[in-house]
Amino acid sequence: MRLLMQLDAVGLALFTLVGVRVAQQMETHAAIAVVIGCITGTVGGMIRDVLCNVTPSVLKEDLYATISLAGGAIYVLAFPYVREDFALAGCFLLMLLARLIVIARIDMSAAAEE
Repeated sequence: MRLLMQLDAVGLALFTLVGVRVAQQMETHAAIAVVIGCITGTVGGMIRDVLCNVTPSVLKEDLYATISLAGGAIYVLAFPYVREDFALAGCFLLMLLARLIVIARIDMSAAAEE
């Protein structure tokens, strides 16, 4: 299950940025692009959780959608000032690291309860 969560962290970061970038190409407002990116990033994880018969991560208190929104917003803010590939890579790594930290904290708290 841990590997699945780590791969989901990659998917969250990747699909959030893809959603934001596609929304920007459609010339939407920056705030709308961030929301579309968040929806794109989180729905895949929700589908995974439903298929695994667990409560979707986005409905728990583990910063799933918050990381997606923050990463998308940072990308939109950095995009005009930094080369696109640097902005994408930086935001991808930032979201991935944040999500992996949250997963590690969840694992530590679950181990402490046992």
